[in-house]
Amino acid sequence: MVHFIGAMKPWHYEYDTTTCRLKETGTISPHLLQMWWDIFLAFVNPRLSRHMPGLVGQLALLQVRRPVLTKFVFESAFLLLVYL
Repeated sequence: MVHFIGAMKPWHYEYDTTTCRLKETGTISPHLLQMWWDIFLAFVNPRLSRHMPGLVGQLALLQVRRPVLTKFVFESAFLLLVYL
């Protein structure tokens, strides 16, 4: 599980659905935000339904090209799933 401290969460940043990349974040860890989006779009978003309430239902409506996961991101996501 990952917790993002502060008001800005990964889903608050502008995401380019064409390139599957974050737009300028102004944060000190854009690579972590990008990794969050890559994992979210590959593993979580396909399981969401537009009928779910609130923000989750809105995120289910995202029409994006699925990101190509790097070996590092894929292995990190696998390790996260194993430890859950």
